[in-house]
Amino acid sequence: MTTFTKEQLISHARESVSYLEDLKGRVSKEGADCKVVLEMVERDLELARIALASLEAKPIGAFHIAEQQVDGTSDYIKDGEWPIDNGTIEVYAAPPA
Repeated sequence: MTTFTKEQLISHARESVSYLEDLKGRVSKEGADCKVVLEMVERDLELARIALASLEAKPIGAFHIAEQQVDGTSDYIKDGEWPIDNGTIEVYAAPPA
């Protein structure tokens, strides 16, 4: 199985978005016969955009953990349940679907 770097995937996703946008423009000019192809291209384009947004996402915050303690916890993770003992857990916003 081939392993790809994040940078390679971002580059590929950008190329896919560009290609699919161009293809969508060309197919939409062909008329009703290409409706099924156009719908497939639009779905693939949306998937490529979502993948690219996810790959390029930056953290919106972080929890700094020391000895399984954090200054503020949520109802979802209590002290002692953090996946690390010391360090930083970055928090990301969910990409738009």
